[in-house]
Amino acid sequence: MMGMIYKDFLVQRKQLGYFAVFFLVYTLLAVADVMPLAIMYTMTVLIGMMLPMSTFAYDDLARWNKYAAATPAGRRGIVAGKYVFSLLAILAAAAVSALLLTAVVVLKPELGPLDEGLIGLLICVLIAVIINAVMLPVLVKFGAEKSRVISIIIFVAIFGSILLLGQLAESLENIVIPEWFFLALPGLLVLLAIGGYIISYFIARGIFEKKEL
Repeated sequence: MMGMIYKDFLVQRKQLGYFAVFFLVYTLLAVADVMPLAIMYTMTVLIGMMLPMSTFAYDDLARWNKYAAATPAGRRGIVAGKYVFSLLAILAAAAVSALLLTAVVVLKPELGPLDEGLIGLLICVLIAVIINAVMLPVLVKFGAEKSRVISIIIFVAIFGSILLLGQLAESLENIVIPEWFFLALPGLLVLLAIGGYIISYFIARGIFEKKEL
């Protein structure tokens, strides 16, 4: 499985370089007050969605799965490698975003408190994990090309739901929400992300084990 993960990082090294440039550009734009600070950590969601899709596209183009399924890792190793790679990509993007966010806030404290930015980053990381939990079985089933439109619909649906909940919360601002709800919400999101990701892995593995290569 480790070989599968290493292969994906090697294939995506140029793509990772492009994302590093995007991070730097968006950081400079945030420092210059051209764009909001939030753009720095919302990039985590974009990277978490684009990199896995890109690895599937390269694998389909090279017909990699036919060869990889015959290796000791087998079909389970292929699926597990995709899930671990996707998670590592999100965590790496989050780590870079956290470092840049901290540096920007230290240099320009007027841009906003650091703790709010880190909470926003955590929420974006959980959203990225949830998106991948929904998207990866679709990619395993249909491949990158056929799944492109479906993945965009999933992305829009999840983000649209979050925006809709935000607007709903603003419209119900006169309603007193219990304090325990806010204390429990981060834990519930973490459980949803972790539980959803694990369930998604077993669904994807079941799909791939029956898939004709």
